[in-house]
Amino acid sequence: MRVPQQAVYDFLKAYVAEPDKDMVWESEIILNKDKAIFRLVGKVNDKAVMTVYADKDGRILGLTLAGTDIPKTVLGYLPAKVKEYVKNNKPNAKIYSISNGFDGLYYLLFDDNSRLNFDKEGNILN
Repeated sequence: MRVPQQAVYDFLKAYVAEPDKDMVWESEIILNKDKAIFRLVGKVNDKAVMTVYADKDGRILGLTLAGTDIPKTVLGYLPAKVKEYVKNNKPNAKIYSISNGFDGLYYLLFDDNSRLNFDKEGNILN
């Protein structure tokens, strides 16, 4: 099974930033409910700077950046309702982790340790 590195690169370039040219990717396969999930860790100077989870088709399932918040431009990858909710209800919050869940749900973790859960249409669940 081939690692979807190009899909990950395209996602990062479109929604986060172009990956550092010196970034080295380490990958492993995680099985989740009989599905193969790729965990890709981007390292610069042997230090992990990001972790991206993707399925075999290159659909991004999760993103965490080490030591920094995730740009809100990444919300463009999620349903419009998620972006709208965050804009209206947490305009100044920093996003630390985002998951396009293994279970079809979306999760966002913020700098104040609050977590928002959304269904696949982007409706708030909590």
